[in-house]
Amino acid sequence: MGKRFTTNSLKNDQRGLITVVALIIFSLLSVFGIIVQSTVIDTYRNIRNINNYYAARDLADSLTEYLQAELNSHESGFNQDINCTYSNGSPVTGSDSLICKGDGILDLMQSYEDVEIDLEIVGRGLAEETLKVCGGAGGSLSILFGGAPCYITPKPGTGTAGARCSIYEPDYEATTSSTDVIPTNLAGGNYNEIAQIDYSCNWNKLQFGSSVTEGAVIPLFYDDGTNIVSPFYDDGSGANNDFFVLRMRTPCLPCVYEDRDLSPGINRLCTLGQDNTVCTDDERYELEDELDGDQVVVQWQISGICDDGRDCTVIPYLKMTTQGNYEDKFSGITDKIINENQFAGHTLGDNIAIFLDSPGLNFFDAILSSGNFERSTFYSLIRSIQKPALTIALNDALISDNNEAIPYLEYQIMSTQPISDSKAEISATINVNGNIFQKTLFKQEEKPLVDFAIQN
Repeated sequence: MGKRFTTNSLKNDQRGLITVVALIIFSLLSVFGIIVQSTVIDTYRNIRNINNYYAARDLADSLTEYLQAELNSHESGFNQDINCTYSNGSPVTGSDSLICKGDGILDLMQSYEDVEIDLEIVGRGLAEETLKVCGGAGGSLSILFGGAPCYITPKPGTGTAGARCSIYEPDYEATTSSTDVIPTNLAGGNYNEIAQIDYSCNWNKLQFGSSVTEGAVIPLFYDDGTNIVSPFYDDGSGANNDFFVLRMRTPCLPCVYEDRDLSPGINRLCTLGQDNTVCTDDERYELEDELDGDQVVVQWQISGICDDGRDCTVIPYLKMTTQGNYEDKFSGITDKIINENQFAGHTLGDNIAIFLDSPGLNFFDAILSSGNFERSTFYSLIRSIQKPALTIALNDALISDNNEAIPYLEYQIMSTQPISDSKAEISATINVNGNIFQKTLFKQEEKPLVDFAIQN
């Protein structure tokens, strides 16, 4: 006989099915609830992170305005580094700066749990940012610096003439010519011994026709936060051995990648992946050398305050002899000087354009304008000026000896003492509850030029 189904057994089967379905639905609801909860939590976190990010951005905007005001209240070359940490609106241990505890900043912090602030004004290089190797073995630079470290302007790694500066980290610990070369992956090609001092990221551009790069102002002094320091000024208390060097050079010739495209003096053979701004000096443009006498390529002046308290300006001495050659004390920057690195018969090399020498050398003369015009040695005139600022500007468009347009010149200043950079950098890095925002601004040094026509 077959199994007989009773009413009770049918009811039991229905209850079991309902229980299973209920368990399935409960499980689905639980999973759905977990998904909804996770989504809500993620959404909350995203909203919170976005709010924190915007808070960090707003704080950065407010604090860069503070930095701009602080920078404008000081002279060139001013440096400042401020670090503040807050918890629930109050500065924590270590944030003892009056700025960190100022009412204005504390008011900004009240709405946030944990905030870290790093504010920085950079107007000059620091002692730990000097290059230990300041010239090749036996070269003019190594003789001038005598193994002493040097500051350079632009600050290492921030030059406008380079192409891969974002991945370059200056090696301030290198102490020999075999260790101060840049990594080969930065240069590419066969350039495996490019000294840091000659690397394009440590040079700035002078580019004709550009209101930003046609000229530059480099204050040869700095504000240490308390005093104005003019390191090359001689107050009569004793010998001053500190000096600076202005270097100038043409850029690298453009690259071609096939032998059939090579034209000597017009381009150079490169490899794929090579940095086009890196080359040896014999691979650079050569300026056109006029037959009727050297032409001034770069105008310069140094202005400041003379011993009598009056504003004064030093400009090049340009008088020519009857033979059409410049006198021994000539101090202009011409195509010939840039091409051959020669000064009054003295071959200096190393791309030196002008330098503050010593009383025993006095290679250059210059003219001082302070009511009257006075010709004297470049050395003595610069030593008599406080708060000196060097202004350089291209005189005209640049033409090569092959009648090619040269896009720009490169310049660099080396000095035994810190001086101001041609631009000041301010940056605010804000961390709000783990969300970071950074804002960086630059302020170019500016100074009105005297009428350069009096030099010609």
